Amino acid sequence: MQRFQFLKLAAAAVIAVPLLLSGCGDKKTSELKVGATAGPHAANVQKAAEVAKKQGLNVKVIEFTDYISPNKSLEEGSRNLSARAVPQ
Repeated sequence: MQRFQFLKLAAAAVIAVPLLLSGCGDKKTSELKVGATAGPHAANVQKAAEVAKKQGLNVKVIEFTDYISPNKSLEEGSRNLSARAVPQ
């Protein structure tokens, strides 16, 4: 039970931090794209996205099945953040 609560808190933080920092720039985005590996990571981010939607934020969860593509797409700018950054 404590692990589930921690995962929910971590997923919420993954979404909240970039949203708070997004106010620092001039670029306006209508959608926040969050990458996550399939399974528990994506499920946690999806739950956080549902909570964010209730607050008027549009969050799109992009699932990956490997550990290389998330870093690559983040570097290319095709999404805004990653729920799990994998060191290269």
